[in-house]
Amino acid sequence: MPQLCWKCGTSSETIPTLSPPRASPTNFSHLLDSNRVPLDEESLAIRRLVTTGQNGLRTLDAHIDSLQKSLSKLVRRRGAMEEYVRKHKSILSPVRRLPPELLCTIFLMTPPFIRRLKAKTVNQPPWRLGHVCRAWRQAALSLPLLWSSIHIADHPWTLPLRDVYPDAMLETQLQRSATQPLDITIESEGDLRLAGPLHLDSARWRTLSIRVVGLDSVDDLLSAAEGHLPLLETLDVIDAHVNSTQMPSTIFATAPNLRHVLLTNCRLQQHSPPLVIPWHQITHYRGRYPAQRQFDILRAAPALVQCGLCFVGPARLPGDQIVTVPALRRLHVRDDVFLNHLTAPQLEALFVEDFLTGAILPLIRRSACRLTKLVLLHCTVAAVPPLIQHLPSLAELHIRTYSPLGQTLQPLFYAMTLGPGRPAVCPNLTSFSFGLGGGINSSTGAVAPFIAMLQSRLDARLAFVRLYSETPLPKELARGIGVLADAGLDIAFLDWREAEKLIEGRRF
Repeated sequence: MPQLCWKCGTSSETIPTLSPPRASPTNFSHLLDSNRVPLDEESLAIRRLVTTGQNGLRTLDAHIDSLQKSLSKLVRRRGAMEEYVRKHKSILSPVRRLPPELLCTIFLMTPPFIRRLKAKTVNQPPWRLGHVCRAWRQAALSLPLLWSSIHIADHPWTLPLRDVYPDAMLETQLQRSATQPLDITIESEGDLRLAGPLHLDSARWRTLSIRVVGLDSVDDLLSAAEGHLPLLETLDVIDAHVNSTQMPSTIFATAPNLRHVLLTNCRLQQHSPPLVIPWHQITHYRGRYPAQRQFDILRAAPALVQCGLCFVGPARLPGDQIVTVPALRRLHVRDDVFLNHLTAPQLEALFVEDFLTGAILPLIRRSACRLTKLVLLHCTVAAVPPLIQHLPSLAELHIRTYSPLGQTLQPLFYAMTLGPGRPAVCPNLTSFSFGLGGGINSSTGAVAPFIAMLQSRLDARLAFVRLYSETPLPKELARGIGVLADAGLDIAFLDWREAEKLIEGRRF
């Protein structure tokens, strides 16, 4: 009785029995191992061997082809069976038994749906959640909060607004959001004329983020909303074409809950538009205006907790002008010159883009504040040790310089080294990051002091260290970092791109 293969089911009768070519009675090794010419009788015997082998190869090829066809059929049958099992297993999936409340919680954690329309990417709310199944659609439609973020974008070189965000789509989303406060994002690089009833719901606006080339492109919408912004908490406006002679707009002058006003990007590079703001109630502010305008804003904003300041034109003011911001805790400035005109008794965190004049320590002394976070970019390293030795409360320190790594860095690392008989500089430091433009060179003598400084703080509070430069680490420094990591310190070397993300995370 023929036996079947346990893998493919092929009968043993279909497998040809072929023996390997038998050795010729004549030993041809002397010909295989040399270039000798065979004798006539040897040639005849060898031809017979070759003919027999070729016949066997053809037989085996035919059988292999037959087996491959059988195997293909079995693979297709297996795929169909696998799909059959998968579909029926999905019936038992736990996601089918998720209660609607938990499903809605998961929906709120999903990122906005990104819609591509004729090669254009449009960020929109999660419309596709309702396309998965009936239960998901019912859950999505029962959750007004899911529809409360509206993102409208218009780019004139691609599609008109009505194709990107039709009126019916906007109306549907507003209906599904019910009475939820709205988070509105508007992007325009042309003459945006918003359609639909969005302005009628300005009483529900909680966050308004506008990225435009000229605020006049959204003038219709904003003018209709003036005086009807009872819930507005955050205003984020970046106008890429600010007209300095433009009359200040009063659209946001009456917004009783407005607290956050962001009028430039996080790097303080864009000029801020002329807007009338109820500064007395603002707690978070970021803007770029002439120095005198910034001074007037701070004086009019006693509730300010966090702000970022940059200046159009010179940053200097008359020396007798000093403003006190009693509640300010976090400050970001491009230029430390303005710090000479500021008093902030509650200041805890300071981010300075260009540390050049040494105005930080006078600010600390004048304010009698307790600084816990300090970020210095483009700083003169020699000025750092005299500063940080007067900041015992400092817990987070970030330094970036473009100076060559050489003798100028050694005093900084020596000053920060803890040990018997040494002054305790920043004894409460828990986070330290250091960046160097131009690369790190182990031959300059600053690597060993850097490692020694970190080793001296292993038993202290320091728990997080990041080092970065434009060039790879020298071997000596890499070994030292490895030893410190083995000792339990959270330490890593970042490339320049990763470092930019680190800095962005420390901006206010």
